[in-house]
Amino acid sequence: MRMRILGVVALCVALCVLGLLFLSQLLSQRLRGVPFKLASCTRIEIEYRPSALEYFEVFGTNPALLSANERQNLQSIKRIVIADKVRIRLFVSAFRSASYADNGERDSGIAHCVHVRCYRGQQGVASFSLCRPSSLVFDDGRRLECRPLPEVASFVPELNGFVVRTFCASRLQSFGELLAAGKGGTGGYLDPAKWCDQIFMPREPDRLPTVIKKMADQFKCPGARGGECDYAMNPSCRRDSAPDVVLLFESKIGWNQHGGPELFMFDNHDPKGGCVLLNDGTVRFVHTEQELKQFRWK
Repeated sequence: MRMRILGVVALCVALCVLGLLFLSQLLSQRLRGVPFKLASCTRIEIEYRPSALEYFEVFGTNPALLSANERQNLQSIKRIVIADKVRIRLFVSAFRSASYADNGERDSGIAHCVHVRCYRGQQGVASFSLCRPSSLVFDDGRRLECRPLPEVASFVPELNGFVVRTFCASRLQSFGELLAAGKGGTGGYLDPAKWCDQIFMPREPDRLPTVIKKMADQFKCPGARGGECDYAMNPSCRRDSAPDVVLLFESKIGWNQHGGPELFMFDNHDPKGGCVLLNDGTVRFVHTEQELKQFRWK
């Protein structure tokens, strides 16, 4: 009997030790808050290696979204300084809202396209690189998983317009896939008069409000303000239409909008313009009315 009791006690002790070791490991991997100093910084230096053009191209920006002049301009941007207090506050807030995990890995030495240095006066308070999709790498090689990884270019006036353009194009491409996968329309796509409803549906009352809002936000261009939807469908485009026929495009505000170039909107972006999704899945950025007239709508 005594030996049985001692055995049970020993088992309980072993389980407690294992539990504490597991908890310790878990706490060492999951970090609370920003694992480096940012709140005190008064200046942020962002360095693109080799340039901002490669940053956008390497991480998936469609070359068709950039004009020749824009490509040349981005290639000339290698280092940017942020000293504006409001932008610094937003920058810090983006890192504070992220969650971090240390998986014990060290950096493999892969070149990073963007490096960040934060200063308070002349004193450095933080230095790290950002590597998509979710890695934050310190100068000593320590790597953390950071989700969501802040898009530092969105805090830079010279680059924010291209960030908005990239996200807008990505939303159009996602809609194009949903239009092709759905049923209930003609010509192989969803019904042009109901396409928003059929993608967003169903608007069940039991869905969490946060989920509904997140879904609804996908219908808005990141550069636009207000309104339900900033996109329209071309009813003349069918699955078997020519590859260069317009399927979806940025438009005046409206739900289930469908029509032609008369609905096109140039005011959601800076510099002005709008995204167009072609029947082959390509997204192009239209800068002028003259460019818009060159696209096929039937």
